[in-house]
Order: sequence, then structure tokens, then C-alpha cells
Amino acid sequence: MTYNITYQDITAAAGASYTVPASVTVLAGSSTTFNVVFNATGSALRHDRDLSTATTQVTDFGTLSRQYLSEKAGYAVLTPTAGSEPVQRVALYAAPKPSSGMHSTTTGITPAAASGTFTLNLSGSSINTGASFPTDIVSYVKAYELQYASPLAGTPNAPTDPNKIKYVGVTSDWVNRTATERNNFVPWLSFAIEGFANATVPDFNSSDKEIFIDLDFDGIADVAIFLNRLPNGTSPTNVYFSYLVDIAGVFGPANTTSAWEPTNARSTAATSRDTNSFNNSVITVPIDGLVGTGFSSFQYQVVTFDGNGQEVDE
Repeated sequence: MTYNITYQDITAAAGASYTVPASVTVLAGSSTTFNVVFNATGSALRHDRDLSTATTQVTDFGTLSRQYLSEKAGYAVLTPTAGSEPVQRVALYAAPKPSSGMHSTTTGITPAAASGTFTLNLSGSSINTGASFPTDIVSYVKAYELQYASPLAGTPNAPTDPNKIKYVGVTSDWVNRTATERNNFVPWLSFAIEGFANATVPDFNSSDKEIFIDLDFDGIADVAIFLNRLPNGTSPTNVYFSYLVDIAGVFGPANTTSAWEPTNARSTAATSRDTNSFNNSVITVPIDGLVGTGFSSFQYQVVTFDGNGQEVDE
């Protein structure tokens, strides 16, 4: 039997396409294969979605923008050239996303400088497809102070586990805040954590990365941060937030858990940027209002756990 092969598009995605062969022949009582080629032009890819996927979701905290995959889907349609065999369809699917090639060319910064400024020079290719968010994509750069680097990073025997910690960084706008703002819990902190492999989703269900913070330097964690998704009643959503557990009752009743800030510092507006949350090895954890009266510094620890709650790395 000989089949003519055509492509039927289901989900349009800029810069992405499929190529199928013109035909395929299979002998009676046997099987055969044919190749399908997926094509993607990085500079043309945008954050296109399947039209059955909304850009927002209802949560217990209101209707907020959600994270979603860029999807390119269709069918290879096989039509017999003769006979009564039925037309057959083979589903084709890909989730393409562009990645910037930006890096810093600045080296030799004194790590223990107490004050002063310096410039981090950048080189490479960025992404800027326009300003119609969340469909358009713009790459951003944020500087973190590197505070931990695994000795296995860059080695031939490096792990392939998203729960094995590769890098940890932190940044704060403390020096840009007034004394009044500092005493009213305004300063922002942001942690950056990278594992040795991509996590499927940016919460504890995929890779459980938690931050334990000691505010009074007694060696005991006062608050803990973990990553979760906002609920809609008893249903989960794709709206991801950091959650704070007030272990010591610093801000209210002890062991109270509350949603804190959007994961990856994503805006909650309907037109907010996508932050490449799915299938990513990096997560950024923003926290606001943690440092208030009497807290000008803190110490912290990053700990990861597997799906059974057993510690993997720290």
C-alpha cells in the first residue's frame, strides 16, 4: 500500500514547522517508518500557545497570569493512493523555546569588596521579538553574588539530578532603600538556584529546593521558603509562587504558611512576561519584606529533597 503524506497544522507557532515526505510504501504484512523533520528558527520563535490554553487562571487569590508552554502541533496525514484503506493520522508535537546566548566578559572582580561599583560587560545574542506580552519574548539579565559553586560543575562526572545544587546566588536592594523602608519590611531579596538538570515544573513537585533562613544567628531556622503553585479550591494551577513558612512566629503565629511572591519575579498582571519556568535548571526566588526592624543581616541554607522527602543536597 502506498500512502501520500501531507501535513495538517493544528497549532500555529512562529518560526516553527514540520516537513513530511511526499509518500511512503508498506508491504503487506510488514511495517515501515518515515522521517518527520521539525524545523525551528530561534530568532523567529515567540511564546505561541495552543488556543485551548488561556493566558490566565482563576486562583484562590484572584485571576492571575499563568505559565504555559509554547507548542507546535499538527498531524502527518496518510492518504492511500488506491483501495479502501482508511486515511490515517499521526500526531506531531514539539515545545520549542528560544534561548539567549548572553554571557559576561568581566572577570577578576574582588569578591570581598565592602563597597564601590563596577561594570559587568555583556557579550552575545539576546532575544527581543516585540512588546506584545506574553506572546513576545524579551531576555533580561540580573546580577547575583555567587555564594556557592559545586566542585562538580564543569567536570566529566557532573551529576544529572535537578536536586543536586550547582550554583547559588543572592542579591538585594537593601542599599537602595531608606531607613524607613528598611524598618517597614520593604527591601527585596532574590535567590538564584541552579540544579544539574532541568526541572519539569518550577515547584516542589518536580525539584524541591528550599531555603532556610536564620534571622537571629542562633543556628536555628526562623523561616523557610519553598516553591509551590497557587490553588484554585482543591485544584492546582500553573501560577507559581514562593511560599513562606514562619517557623518561629517572626511575623505572626508560628508555623503559618503563606504565598509570598511570584516565582522568577514574574508580574501578576495579565500581560506579564513568561519566565521560562518549565524544563529549566534555574529558578529565582524573590522575597519582599523579610528584613525589618532589628534585621540588617541573616544567614541561610539551601536544601533539596526528593519526592519522598529525603534530603538530597545542601
